[in-house]
Amino acid sequence: MSPPTREFRALRNRRRIVPVMALLAILLMVVSGLGCPVWAAQDRTWPVASTNLELDETLVAQGAGLYDYLIGGLSGGEPLYLKNLLASPEEAFGFTLLVPYDAALFLDQAGQEVEVSGFLLHPTSADNDRPDYALPGSDTVLPRMSRAGQEDLWPDDGGPWPLLVYSHGLSIFPGEAGELDFLAELASQGYIVLCLFHGDGRFAPDYKTKHPLQLALRTATLKQALDRLEADPLWAPRIDWSRVGGLGVSYGGTSMLAWSGAGVIELETGLVTPILSDPRLKASAGVVTFSGSPLLPVFGRSLEGGETLSAPQMIICGDGDLIAPCGYSRALLKNSTWRNYLVTLLDQDHFVGEAIQKDAEDWLSVYFAAFIKNDREALEILHTRTSNPGGGDDLLEIVDPPHNIPGD
Repeated sequence: MSPPTREFRALRNRRRIVPVMALLAILLMVVSGLGCPVWAAQDRTWPVASTNLELDETLVAQGAGLYDYLIGGLSGGEPLYLKNLLASPEEAFGFTLLVPYDAALFLDQAGQEVEVSGFLLHPTSADNDRPDYALPGSDTVLPRMSRAGQEDLWPDDGGPWPLLVYSHGLSIFPGEAGELDFLAELASQGYIVLCLFHGDGRFAPDYKTKHPLQLALRTATLKQALDRLEADPLWAPRIDWSRVGGLGVSYGGTSMLAWSGAGVIELETGLVTPILSDPRLKASAGVVTFSGSPLLPVFGRSLEGGETLSAPQMIICGDGDLIAPCGYSRALLKNSTWRNYLVTLLDQDHFVGEAIQKDAEDWLSVYFAAFIKNDREALEILHTRTSNPGGGDDLLEIVDPPHNIPGD
């Protein structure tokens, strides 16, 4: 994906008083659908900080290429992973994934232990003047990062906070391709955002295994990451556990679907069954989500995996995307029992252009406001608007099942 710029559409303050003529002009733009972002309602924004992810630069210089550690890899049969380079691993977010003893799902990793690292972005106090931290050898800059021995700083009010869990695509890591700017923007809107390093390169590619191993490990990781936060005496009280959502890009979107209970195929038999379903997840979204292909029909050859989805979804796709075609995502969502949302970015492929990236970000902001923050105005926008004016061309489609919709 092309890097989004920092000029994310400003979310206006509902309480701001404007002259009558200016208000009428704004209303006219909304009615006419010209020049006004789809989502322009946000009570308040916060400055953003990050938890510790400091690397030991001596270890970075001595080891293999940093990129191999960030995306995961193997050297002489030994795994390369981010945790090996952390300066203070005990202060960074991380845990040991206990892979379930299920050889049908997890193949040769069943019963094994896998290291998982990540960081959290969160609202912080206005007087937090800690410096940003640039991850060595990358473009990733973590805002106001807590250093070793420092407690995370929070606003005096506003919590507990809704939680969003972010899952990146294959062969990249959180913060690459410019995603960090938008994740920080979400945190500024009052979310805690957990970003995980999946380290997929430590494991066999899914198209080479009889069951999608990387996807199964990602799904187990997402669940156990929540378990880890729920058990943490510092983080658990900060999170509103009734408002948990997920966001993924490309194969991260696939991971969100699997975490939401979509059935996943066993390639040798064609049997489609869920890896798991996590009731804490209220809604999730994906950008250029891979929902299947002839080579890897991950959710079944008829996309029947959508039948077991346990939460509503938004998928944003490009109409020219040959890697993650919109048609697969639409068919998957139609098989669900939920009302779902499909945004098609016109004249876009898998690597979405910068201009229309802003439209995608707007749609995600309104979707999470509606389904995670329970904002009725945001839900109304989803049900009355079909495009986001002022950027590229896009189309919002409500994808309803052919039977009753839960909650309608």
